[in-house]
This record gives sequence, C-alpha cells and structure tokens, in this order.
Amino acid sequence: MDLREKPGFLQSIGEALLRFRLIFVFLLALLSGWFFAGWQELLTHILSISEMLGMRFAEKNFLPLWPWLVLFVLLLLPRFLLAGKRSGFSALGIFLLLPLALFGLQSSDSVILPVFISCATLSLIFLVFIKKAWASVLFPMLLTISAIVGTILGFSFVTFNSLEISTFAIVCASELFAIALLTGKELSLGVSKTGALLLAFQKQVKPAFISSVLLCLFFVFISNDYSGMNFLKYGALSLGVFLVTFLLGFPLYSFTPLARLRADKRSIKIPSSSADKAKEKKSK
Repeated sequence: MDLREKPGFLQSIGEALLRFRLIFVFLLALLSGWFFAGWQELLTHILSISEMLGMRFAEKNFLPLWPWLVLFVLLLLPRFLLAGKRSGFSALGIFLLLPLALFGLQSSDSVILPVFISCATLSLIFLVFIKKAWASVLFPMLLTISAIVGTILGFSFVTFNSLEISTFAIVCASELFAIALLTGKELSLGVSKTGALLLAFQKQVKPAFISSVLLCLFFVFISNDYSGMNFLKYGALSLGVFLVTFLLGFPLYSFTPLARLRADKRSIKIPSSSADKAKEKKSK
C-alpha cells in the first residue's frame, strides 16, 4: 500500500469496514438472531445435504451435473485472474473438501452434533494456539456460515432448497479462507495488521462480487424461471450473502490475534533505475 497515493474506492470501503467493524458485527448478529431458524434446523439442514450427496453418489449418474462443473470453473477463474494463486487454490480446496466432509457424515443423526461441537472446539483451539492465518479464520468462518444458513432457513416469506443454501455457504467459506491466506502473506512480509487486511480485502472483494452475480444467474438458469421475481429472489440472496461475508465474516476475522503473525522486519524491494541497469550490463 503506497501512502503517497490517494486511497481508492475499495480501500476507502475496507477502511470503513474496519473502523466501524464492531457496529457491523453487532447489527448483523442481531439481524441473524432475529431470523435464525434454530440449531436443530441447522443440523437438520446439514444432514439433508449429506443425504442428498450420498444419494447422488449412489446413483452414479453424474451427467446431469455438467452445469455445476461449469459453475465450478467460472467461480475459480476470477479468483486466479484477479486475486492470485492463493485465492484460486484455496477456493479449489474449499469447493472440494467441504462437500466431501458433508458426504462423509453419511446423514447420521448420532454423529452430526458431536462433529459440529468438535469442529467448533477445534477452531477455537486453533485460533488461540496455532500462529497461522488460516487457523485464525476457522472460527469466524464457522460463525459466519452458521449465521448465513440459519438465517436463510428462518425466512418465512421466501424459501430456498438445501443445495442452494449450501452452495452459497461454501462460496462464503472460500472468500473468508482466501482473505486469511492473503492477509497471512502480507503479514509475513512485515505489513501491519490493518494494512494486510486492507490489501486482502481489495484483492478478494472483486472476485467475490463476480461470484455473487454468477450464482444468481446460475440458479435462475437451473430453475428455468426467467421471470423478474425469480431474478429478484436470487439476486437478493446473492447480495445478502455477499454483504454478510464482508460485513460480518471479514470484521469477525479482523478481531482475531493477527498482529502476532507479523514479521519483525519489513523488507522492501526497490526496483533498480534504468541507469543502474545500464551500469550492470556494462560491467557484465
């Protein structure tokens, strides 16, 4: 971040998010609590998507899944192109590992609660004891995903199926995990905590917004309903999840102890001037 440059639009938004983060977390937590369907409904949702994945695998008919493969590629492209390899490969990992983890539950009623509690406990332990950016984001990520899924399930005026909700939750997880990796990279170079968060936000918010648009168009296409109300339905959901990701998940992550990950010294690589380069060539 060059302090001599005038702050850009995205940097100004990121600074506002960090400056008023406590307000955003408080308001979003109240809103999520108001609509939250309940922990029983949340666990039931996880079981239903696990059962759905198990049934799809048992059928071994993967040809109808081609639109999802196209979506998978379209979601990865802006991450690699706009945010870099860390964002792209982290999204690739999240897109593969989370569905596999859901499939591994095998829709077992006796397993889901202990697994959920174990994940929450481990994420807290990682947050406190492991000095890695990815470990710090697990607990905020779990809270944000739970808020998104529980809130959508609590809507009485509109309904979404389990697959749609889970897709948005997984994409949200990929955004937060990518922000963590990008922040960790900057901290390892000696950038301050605030500066690292701002740089990660500026890189990830662009592909995240593109992803929200893609998800809206994808579910309109899948539903085969091109009416204005259907566009409004999925557009509102896409925008809502995007806002929760960056108004709740991102501020929550900023409260984690990231300062301890910062390198003691910051090394700045100054590019050689043209005159210096000419001298180097002559000496050779």
